[in-house]
Amino acid sequence: MNKLWCFGDSFTSAHGLNFDELNRESSINRYGWKPFDLDDSSTLWTKHDHFKKYKEYKNSYKDSTFGNYLSNHFNLKLINEAESGSSNDRIIHNIFQNLSEFNSEDVIIIGMTSYVRVLIPSGTGLGVAGKIRSRGKKSFVTRGPSWNSDFHKAVTNFCHDVLAVNEDLIEEYYMDLFLKIRKSLLKSVKRVILWDKTLWGDYQSIKEWKGIDDDHWSPEGHKDFANFVIENYEKDNDILCRRYNKKLI
Repeated sequence: MNKLWCFGDSFTSAHGLNFDELNRESSINRYGWKPFDLDDSSTLWTKHDHFKKYKEYKNSYKDSTFGNYLSNHFNLKLINEAESGSSNDRIIHNIFQNLSEFNSEDVIIIGMTSYVRVLIPSGTGLGVAGKIRSRGKKSFVTRGPSWNSDFHKAVTNFCHDVLAVNEDLIEEYYMDLFLKIRKSLLKSVKRVILWDKTLWGDYQSIKEWKGIDDDHWSPEGHKDFANFVIENYEKDNDILCRRYNKKLI
């Protein structure tokens, strides 16, 4: 069966709806311990701070994601390689890891993430750091590195004082890179769709849906984004980035 490949960050992995993605190998490494028990009867939903806020609906909406909507619409098998917290370098890494698996009738959709994210090495592994949106001078570090207050301060200062103030320049660099990657991939697959973070705020969030402090998309948000992709797909608009495509629907 031909495939729909999804690469990106938490908006593509469906953070807040698809909790299974947290038990993928790369995400387990992020937490450094055994996989989560995600059964509805698990005490995780009442004892773990991250999961408590989702206990009302738990696993009820894990298939209500744009990847599922698109795979059903195009009759393609969904392969979702997105990871919450990914940097653009990490997304590119995941694409290249799967190069040998792509087929001529496959479709690839790549969600480019914030340009204020960067790979972070430490003695305990390679992770990703990024600026937390709209929450003052804060940052996050995922996958691998252990960190203390000095490490966190250094990472935060770099994300805010170096990356954020030069985000336009970094955007040009990554946009050029992703466009070239897309051109190369089109030699092996049917279509390659690119979209970016400028669309994050266009669709209903979990916060708007349930009042939970989570800006990721709700089931309705995912459905609306899928319809947006389909509309543009039918008009051969595969660059879904406002700055680079004035024909967006």
